[in-house]
Amino acid sequence: MARKTVDVVVSHTLPQADAKARIEALGDYYSNRYAAKVTWDGDHARVVAKWSVVKLDVAVDVTSSEVRLKAPDPGRMLRSRMVGYAERKLRSYLDPNRELESLARN
Repeated sequence: MARKTVDVVVSHTLPQADAKARIEALGDYYSNRYAAKVTWDGDHARVVAKWSVVKLDVAVDVTSSEVRLKAPDPGRMLRSRMVGYAERKLRSYLDPNRELESLARN
């Protein structure tokens, strides 16, 4: 049986390179704050971390119009909390009114 996944998609209006730079900043934040391992291959990343009691292995895709996360479903008890948190973080980092330099990296 295939493992269930959760997809989080956040649209943006930034040039793709700018969106990627912001998501890289978010990856730096998670690496520095939570010891997440972030690896990039072009516009695709993999983030491996442990959050609370959940082990995460998240695929990240940055396109010209959206950022998409695909992660293992943590179960119904944590699903809405995880999705809400991911959406808020992505929207914050993709906010065109915030300067890249102002985004937390640690």
